[in-house]
Amino acid sequence: MPFADAPLNTTNPAPACDKSRWELRCWTEDCPEPLKDEWTDEEYRVDTYFVSPLTRWLLKIRNGERLELKVNLRTTQHLEQWTKEISQDFPLTPRTAHEATSLHLSDYACQTADRVTSFIDLCTNFSVVDVKKHRLITTIGSTQVEWVSASFNGTTRHSVALESDNMEELSHIAAKLGLSAERNCNYGRLLRNEGY
Repeated sequence: MPFADAPLNTTNPAPACDKSRWELRCWTEDCPEPLKDEWTDEEYRVDTYFVSPLTRWLLKIRNGERLELKVNLRTTQHLEQWTKEISQDFPLTPRTAHEATSLHLSDYACQTADRVTSFIDLCTNFSVVDVKKHRLITTIGSTQVEWVSASFNGTTRHSVALESDNMEELSHIAAKLGLSAERNCNYGRLLRNEGY
């Protein structure tokens, strides 16, 4: 069962670092001043999060199009290293749905995001939360930087996030932006803190 909040057991001594990324997400009302006019891309989307008490796993449907299961491999110097265990466009196979949720779903149930969401909501102890996001994005070196307005259940929160496969570069950029001492809080933790 993939949803266990224990260390991953693997026969590979090194995690799948080629697909893992370091992340820092800080929830704040103010965008760091050096970033205010640096955005090169913009995106609006709605992600559906399946929130559970398990802190190492983050399951969501990205913009109604793709099921993603991310696993927190480790935390070092308050940076989190995440890997995508599953990232699959709809329609899903029943096997993919089972690997992500431990549910045995029919082909019919796996065809659309709405169906998968309904079955997960009915059959698990997950809280289902739609988060509307307005993302401003830029890149510094190999690090993706975003400013997000995230709205859910009548509230709006703002965050700045850094994501990179290069931990040293990410740490350096975080220091330059004054984020080194800020609390790292991913979406799963934020939503659990909000009572989901």
